[in-house]
Amino acid sequence: MHTFFLIPAGRLFILSVLILGIFGVPNNVYAQTNILHISREQQIDGNVTTMTRSILIEGTVLGDVTSWSGNITILGYVRGDVVSYSGRIEVGAIGHVDGHILALSGGVTRDARAQIAGQIMGNEMPGTGAVASLIDLFSTTSTDTTGWFIRIISRLALTFILLLAVMLIRWRWPHRTEGTRHMLLFAPWRSIVSGLLTTLLVVALLLPLSVLLAMTLIGLPMVLIPGLLLQLPYMGGLTVLSRTLGEYVLQPLYSRSASLATAVAALTLLIPVTALSLITPTGSAMLFYLLTSAGLGALILSRGGAFAPVPGSKYQTREGSYSGEQNY
Repeated sequence: MHTFFLIPAGRLFILSVLILGIFGVPNNVYAQTNILHISREQQIDGNVTTMTRSILIEGTVLGDVTSWSGNITILGYVRGDVVSYSGRIEVGAIGHVDGHILALSGGVTRDARAQIAGQIMGNEMPGTGAVASLIDLFSTTSTDTTGWFIRIISRLALTFILLLAVMLIRWRWPHRTEGTRHMLLFAPWRSIVSGLLTTLLVVALLLPLSVLLAMTLIGLPMVLIPGLLLQLPYMGGLTVLSRTLGEYVLQPLYSRSASLATAVAALTLLIPVTALSLITPTGSAMLFYLLTSAGLGALILSRGGAFAPVPGSKYQTREGSYSGEQNY
């Protein structure tokens, strides 16, 4: 057993737990069960925030109202902004919002008598918000035909984009992906553990920070841009895993066309993620990161594919070309 790996992994785990325990946002109301209901008699001096559950405001909120994927209904007074990243927002006849309203993918519905002082950002047709095709991966499911059609098309488009990214990475960095593949085969369990711990650490660091930034519309770009950049290492992990499965599981096809075998393997991994997203988007995202964490761990251990185990050795590395490497 290589104790040099266990020590950093233990530190990463402890650090992740500490960060999860330290981060907290006072003066805000959080809910993850059923609908968060602010009754007419209630007044919230801070912000109201949920991750996946819907919010019903009949009372008074002196801050912002934010939900990542839940629906928001305003039948009371909100002094700040109302934001739902992948749910819909509805402002009733007696609803009063002093700030702005933003619905990225779920759309906005307002009564003609509703009072909204700020701007409304988001299409009033449900399911066709500002960036529906991107954020819809984490949105709640819909029962209407139009919503289902849009979600299926957006998921197929996203799957096609991910497949193109895999093939581009494989074509652009053939030696790097081959070196990472060697590391994945040489140390599969260390790659899995390293990737999962890294994912846990990233979530522990970014989730509380994202919630803080998402409280206002100004923080929205600061959440989306780093979030998109963080997907790049996982795309590298997906490429490595696809290349490994393509060679060892689809060996007859790999002997004829390595690129085609990699593409088929990538589709095999992505189809369950796409199908699951129609039922539970959150579960789909978790499955994607779980699958790609093994490749991410191998990417980390091999330093981006620059170092790979020499075949036949216990744990020796060298930089440059690798045994049996072909430049595809």
